[in-house]
Amino acid sequence: ANSLFWFQRVFQCQAFGFESNTKVFDLTRKNLELAEASAKMDLRPLDCVAGMLALKAEEVIDEDKLLVFILDPPWGNALQKDPVDEKRRMDLSRTTPPIAEIVVQITKVFPREVQLRRVMVVIHVSYLNFKESCEHTREVLSLFTFHFHDYAIDARKEESRICKQGLIFGWL
Repeated sequence: ANSLFWFQRVFQCQAFGFESNTKVFDLTRKNLELAEASAKMDLRPLDCVAGMLALKAEEVIDEDKLLVFILDPPWGNALQKDPVDEKRRMDLSRTTPPIAEIVVQITKVFPREVQLRRVMVVIHVSYLNFKESCEHTREVLSLFTFHFHDYAIDARKEESRICKQGLIFGWL
C-alpha cells in the first residue's frame, strides 16, 4: 500500500488496493488511517482478480484515465535460496498467484483499456543478484508491449551488480 499511497498522493488519482490476507489488510487499513489517507484510497479485502472484477462490475473507474496496477511481491515462495550458492533470489514465477497470471488477468478483465494503451503495470521486485533475477522475469516481460526495468544499487556492497530493489514499468 506504500507505493499505492504515493501514486495517489503525487498524481491525485483514484486508488484501489486489494489484500486477501486478513491480518495484512487490517494492518494496512490502520496504517492508512494513521497517514490520513484511508478516505483517498479504496482498500478491499479481496484477492487481486476478485478486486479487478468487482471494480469492472461497479463501473467505478474513470473511462478516460490511465490504469496503473502496482504488483508488490513476494507472495508465496517467490523468494528462494539458490541451492548452489545459498543466495536468496526472486522468482516471479513462484509468487502466489504467479505475476504472469495476474498480468494476463488484467488483460482479460480490462481488454478495451489494454487495446487503447491505457494500462500500465508496475512491479516492485526485491532481490540480491540483479543479473540472475532478470532471468526469472522473462516470462513476465514477454507480456508487455514496452517495459523498463531499473534498480537501486546497494552502495554498501562491493559489487555494483548486487541490488536491493527494482521496478519494472510496462505497458500492456
